[in-house]
Amino acid sequence: MFNVKWDAETNGVILTSEEGAVNSPVRPVFFEELDLLRFEDQGFTYPRVKEPILWAAGRAYYYRGEKIANAKGGGFYEEVTLEVFSDPQHLDPVDVEAVLKKNEAKINLYSHDSIDFIRSTVEKYKDKVDIVTVSFSGGKDSIVVADLVKRSLESNNFIVVFSDTTLESPMTYDFVEQYIHDNPKLKILCAKYPISQHEMWGKFGPPSRMNRWCHTVYKTASIRKLIKEYLNLDSPRVLLIDGIRSEESARRSKYDNINFGTKDMLQVNISPILHWSSLEVFLYIFYRRLNINKMYRIGYTRVGCIICPYSSKWGEFLSYKLFNDEISPYLEILRNNATYAGITDINKYIADGGWKSRSGGADLEFGGNRTECIIKNDNIEISLQKNTQDFWQWIQTLGPVVKKREKCQIEYTGEIYPISQKISKNKILYTVENANDNIKLIQLLKRIAYKTEYCIRCQACEAVCPTGALIIDESIKLDSEKCTNCGNCINYVEKGCWVAKSITYVGYQMVKKMDTGKKGINRYQGFGLDKDWINKHLSGNDWKNDGSLGNCKVQSFKSWLMDAGLYDNDNSELCELFIQHSDVNDLFMWSVIWNNLAENAPLISWYTLYVPRGAYSKNDLKNLLAKYREEEISNRTDTNAIASLTRTFTESPIGEALGQGVEIKKGREKIYNKVGAEDIPDMAVLYSVYRYAERNNRRRLVASEFIKNKEVSPHTAFCMDYAAIKNALTRVAAKYPDLLYLEFSGNLDNIILSDSCSSLDVVKRYLENK
Repeated sequence: MFNVKWDAETNGVILTSEEGAVNSPVRPVFFEELDLLRFEDQGFTYPRVKEPILWAAGRAYYYRGEKIANAKGGGFYEEVTLEVFSDPQHLDPVDVEAVLKKNEAKINLYSHDSIDFIRSTVEKYKDKVDIVTVSFSGGKDSIVVADLVKRSLESNNFIVVFSDTTLESPMTYDFVEQYIHDNPKLKILCAKYPISQHEMWGKFGPPSRMNRWCHTVYKTASIRKLIKEYLNLDSPRVLLIDGIRSEESARRSKYDNINFGTKDMLQVNISPILHWSSLEVFLYIFYRRLNINKMYRIGYTRVGCIICPYSSKWGEFLSYKLFNDEISPYLEILRNNATYAGITDINKYIADGGWKSRSGGADLEFGGNRTECIIKNDNIEISLQKNTQDFWQWIQTLGPVVKKREKCQIEYTGEIYPISQKISKNKILYTVENANDNIKLIQLLKRIAYKTEYCIRCQACEAVCPTGALIIDESIKLDSEKCTNCGNCINYVEKGCWVAKSITYVGYQMVKKMDTGKKGINRYQGFGLDKDWINKHLSGNDWKNDGSLGNCKVQSFKSWLMDAGLYDNDNSELCELFIQHSDVNDLFMWSVIWNNLAENAPLISWYTLYVPRGAYSKNDLKNLLAKYREEEISNRTDTNAIASLTRTFTESPIGEALGQGVEIKKGREKIYNKVGAEDIPDMAVLYSVYRYAERNNRRRLVASEFIKNKEVSPHTAFCMDYAAIKNALTRVAAKYPDLLYLEFSGNLDNIILSDSCSSLDVVKRYLENK
């Protein structure tokens, strides 16, 4: 990838290996975009020609190397404003031929490298795959890749596949139609899911950065199904040539140009222009006299769905201006969802991209949890609302099943588990016997429950079946002889089903009413978590039997330790780590303890989730707790519970060092100020994020959901705002890239955690580097 220098002589650009003039991706700007931005209103004149007039780097516009304007703002409901830096003048078009002549050697260099790569890679794998395909979207990258493949291979040795998401722009459909007409020698197929996205938004909810079901359904599954039908093979081996470029995102910058066993089950993916810049793509297009999608002439930087959770505000501005009729039905869905969620400023919510961070179905009228898996005695009971035979198909993915009427048994990892079915008026109950101690089986049974209850036949899981055992049309059909029990169809997405992932409630949106007995909110008998007690425990003191605490305090301390994740009839692994570390003043350790208490202790859960920042007297807290427990006035339960809470603040670093209850005296009254702390250890923030992910069985998160969801997170546990969480995680990612990967740029706030690490590993890493 070359850098860019401006060339005033040609009003063009020069590729260089030296330091460039700009850091942002550079693209050509045509007169259509200037018209849209009303450059003429600013006194500029320019011809209506095929050649570009200006160059853009980010939102800045350049003419002969001088920045003459900058575009600001924009979005679905916001106009773009133009900030002008030069006097009005006539703008001559780019001398494209002269620009190409000056860059010809470098264009040939990088394009021939890609051609050699395509030829050598296809030659290497041609006998290991059933078909070579070229992914085609109608965008500039796929135009270039298709041309490179045409120059590399005979036309009968590959096919081109256009995936129609049903949300492409009219210009894209026109371009693809013209491309097919202009390339009669190419075999060009169209993969199209039979149901429009508008209808599917009503079943999945709008896609988001956390729930990108649209890509799986409208691209991955549709392409895979098309190829299977085209070859008449159940499990085709495919070499896919795509137009992915590393410049498009920080995550893609880590890709290799050859990938195996990718998530969409294609055996080999190759990316011949992975290291090309957008400018190099456009120069190649000019050099080869290739046609481009008219969307680029208007100003789009990418071609795809005209409403998308990954779109920029600039792209949304263009779509709202140019394709309002096409996107209005989708905006109406967003408005209805926002109304249901109780959002007052709906335009602002949509314009700011609030809908893009949706992680569950809390904002959807049709969202909700319709399944329940509970442990009862030694059995697992699965309660569903949908009476369907799908359960008996999905259960076969775990192992051999023998079914006799309403009873059966399944063999899983060498063990036999009887299963019974009971149908009532409002639900259907499946009981898997003697499964309560098999954690892995319980997790898989939960996913099967989700797939049975929420399946809408989207065929996404069929696409990841490597043997063709799974067929989804009007019903679910599993060929047990072909099925290898690989688990791909159950584990390819969180909860095993895209619909379940998208519309169920995430995490603990509602905290159940608290138990007021000894095992509930009043379990600490008025005693707080004392720092000295923790010190005794870490130092190995036999506090349970030495008589120093007394029976009531011993029982209270055991409860605190259990809720903190440090004790369960013996020291936990987490506790053993802190014992080895043995620093009772360590703020990271206290942050971990507080986060765990917020998850496990009903009293602390209430305080972290339902008591906002502020200053409170004991009476204030007692009244708030009584109100939460749906009692008209506070009673002894509330008094004892608040005594435990406030003593924890004063007898441990949790109150002052963590800022959860800084005690101040106001006359004769004591006030506890919940303010949070500015110096929460970064690794404690990461620990809280890992705990959040583990509770929700997810490894992909968005930072904004910590603010939105009423669940234990760095926001609720440590009173951290959005910016503080992002800053802390950014620092951790720079130091420990193996623990998490971030996409904090533009409108992205994605957090991707390691699949192989746990919250306990975060503690270990912290202590190793302490």
